[in-house]
Amino acid sequence: NRSLTTDCGDCLNNIDEEFPGEELTNLLDLTDEEFQKRYGETSFAWVGKERLQRNLVLALGCNGNDKHIPLLRKALQSLSPMVRSYAEWSLDRICGS
Repeated sequence: NRSLTTDCGDCLNNIDEEFPGEELTNLLDLTDEEFQKRYGETSFAWVGKERLQRNLVLALGCNGNDKHIPLLRKALQSLSPMVRSYAEWSLDRICGS
């Protein structure tokens, strides 16, 4: 979806160093219950699972590494329309189609 407003200037370029691949997959697979259990007592909880996952797929797109394509394709199956839209944008950015 090319109509999304994005700014890759502040995206995490070294996402692979900050989050190992398994951790990225785990963040994308979080259920609502797991999100609450993991972050419910923290100040981070206000962000919510959907925004966390949206930010993840946006950062992967900004990173531009094609090794993240399988994870972004998985994000296309998200129940969240917002996550799916950003996954599409990220795949378009990486694949150039």
